[in-house]
This record gives sequence, structure tokens and C-alpha cells, in this order.
Amino acid sequence: MRAWSREANDLAQIFFALYISVAVAEATRRRAHLAADALAHRFSERTRAILARLGASLVLVPWCAFMLYAAAPLVWNAVRHGEAFAETLNPGYFIIKAAGALLIALVLLQALLDAWGQDPAEPDE
Repeated sequence: MRAWSREANDLAQIFFALYISVAVAEATRRRAHLAADALAHRFSERTRAILARLGASLVLVPWCAFMLYAAAPLVWNAVRHGEAFAETLNPGYFIIKAAGALLIALVLLQALLDAWGQDPAEPDE
């Protein structure tokens, strides 16, 4: 029953990479991560919102921008050449690299929304 097991593994890696890239971004969007808030739970909602905006604008936005800049040549070359899995030479490894870039881009978009979007505590105008 060893027929196609490597191909199935390659396909599973592709699906898992795509799933994780979207799932982590969605968890960020819903604020469903595990968080260490030993000190933050003592702060008011307003203070926590300010800290979240500062963290998004001073940490996440620059870091994601740098990561996209640094990964762009690697991802572009992989996509352009249709990079294959090293062990099986099956095509599709480039999708895994593109999924990593997708994850970074989605986290960057969420960080931009968190940093400069409307505060959820503020009423709509």
C-alpha cells in the first residue's frame, strides 16, 4: 500500500501550508490567540487598545514589511520556476513558499487595520 504515499504527503503539506496561513491570520483577526497578559488584564480597556495600536504600528507593521521585502526574491523565484519538492520532484513546493508570503501579507493587513482602523470602543459616526 505504499503507492502514492509520497505524493499524498506532498499534497498534504501544500494544503496544510495554505490552511495555516489563513488560519493564523483569522485567529489574529478574532483575537483568538493564546496571550500572556499577566500585566495587561489590570489595565483599562482604553489602555489595552492604545497598547494594541502601538504594538501593531511599531512592531507588526515594520516587521511584516521587512519580512515581505526579504522573502520577495525567494518566493518570486520559486513561483517563477515552479519549484518542486526536493525529495520527490513533484511540482508544488512553490505554493508552500507563496503561502508563507500570504501569511505575512495577511498579518500586515490586520496590523494596519489594528493600528489605523476605528477603535472598537468608539461609536460609529
